[in-house]
Amino acid sequence: MAVTIPDSFCGYVTIEDSRYAFFVNGHVVKLLPAGKEGQDQRPAIIGLIPQEENNRNDCKYIYGYDESQNQIALLQPGSLSDFFIGTSFFAPIIIKSNGNADGFYRMLTKDWKQYDAIVFSGGIIDSLYNPKIAALKRPTLEEQKAAFSNYDGAHSIEIKPFSDYTLDTSIEIAGQKAKLVLSVSQSGGEGNVNTTDLGSLKSFIQLQFDNPQEFITLHRYIQVIKATLAVLAQQNNIDFDVSIKQRTEDGKFMSTGICKVFMDSENFYNPQNHQVVPIQSLFDHIPQIIRIVASGEADTVLALLPERNKDRKRVTISNVQDLCTALETEYKLYSSNTLTTKDAAVQQLKKKIKSTIKAFTAENSNIDPDKETTISSCFQYLDLNLKNKIFALYEQHKTAVDGIRQKYSLPDITIESIGEFVNLRNTKVHTGKIAWSMSANLYTALFALVYSCFFARADVPSDTIPQVISRMF
Repeated sequence: MAVTIPDSFCGYVTIEDSRYAFFVNGHVVKLLPAGKEGQDQRPAIIGLIPQEENNRNDCKYIYGYDESQNQIALLQPGSLSDFFIGTSFFAPIIIKSNGNADGFYRMLTKDWKQYDAIVFSGGIIDSLYNPKIAALKRPTLEEQKAAFSNYDGAHSIEIKPFSDYTLDTSIEIAGQKAKLVLSVSQSGGEGNVNTTDLGSLKSFIQLQFDNPQEFITLHRYIQVIKATLAVLAQQNNIDFDVSIKQRTEDGKFMSTGICKVFMDSENFYNPQNHQVVPIQSLFDHIPQIIRIVASGEADTVLALLPERNKDRKRVTISNVQDLCTALETEYKLYSSNTLTTKDAAVQQLKKKIKSTIKAFTAENSNIDPDKETTISSCFQYLDLNLKNKIFALYEQHKTAVDGIRQKYSLPDITIESIGEFVNLRNTKVHTGKIAWSMSANLYTALFALVYSCFFARADVPSDTIPQVISRMF
């Protein structure tokens, strides 16, 4: 029987050499003293969720056992505070051991609180890498015709060799090197004659680390993989299962624990395979995509993605503001590597302004422009305006964006139409009013432009980007 983590369960944990009973409801953990009466049991490590997410210095795991004697690890993020009877805290990650007997622990090659691999499976991964398409052997047209003409009521299902649907590449996250494996697992239900279940297929991504990892690093890897998959799926409300493994003495991997990870959403996005870009089509660029995500360079893209399914076809003024921010960020990243003709002209203008100020100061000693005027601030941040920046990006990715524009009969993209779109944001910022216009119809095309820029940074070939964008939009 497969190990699971129920929504509600209880057990005991040890904190600073004292024992406490815990009760879990969802991800909320309540602690109660379980020691001798009158004993002071106030560990100074139970606190509230920190104001800043991912504050690793305030994160720690509390260890214990559940009622079945499986080991339990509860992630306790928060600042230090005193413990009091009935203290509750939110555990975004709960880990449970896959065994509770001597046979399980004898197979471990290191402490249970370490792992060599993380497995992300099912959920959005099945959409991005359809397990049936990837792993099932499809009969040829001739075989289908022969089977039809000789059909006797029997049906067969054949799985391809493991190597045919397994891909791997090397990645690095937070300085840790790992092998990323993309493949499909089989439940093998055909062996249980007590049910009619023939088993199931589930796609998975496995990170195999060069060095053993501590539990405290789990949330970082989960965050990066989730963000990477969200970018590919164009939605933030995605989910998947998480488990951990250790290397055995013969170099294979043994599942040692399952993880219950909090993913806040009222409903999860489960698209069909044809609604997303198959991950295998971009697999050669996954290391670079992960690098961009892990470094924070994809944050503006992630901010554009819907948090709920019902928001997928909606555009708000906040979406417009976030899109303008994302395009400005993409231009900054683009221009840092490629100086455009207009960028060069702006730099030349700055130099001429500085020369003019210097000549003026030499002729007018009674005034210091830098100290007595605002001239420095007037040109210090002199730059192209946003509409020209966006148009410059559009010219670089015209083929991909025009494909989307024509697909949905969207307006032409010109400096003037972009300027009207940018004014939607400016009007809201400067007046607090929302003044929708026909320029809002450019949103989808400009959203596609952000993705075109992102994939260019991920080293996707320029002739491949239009195909990827066409599949995504």
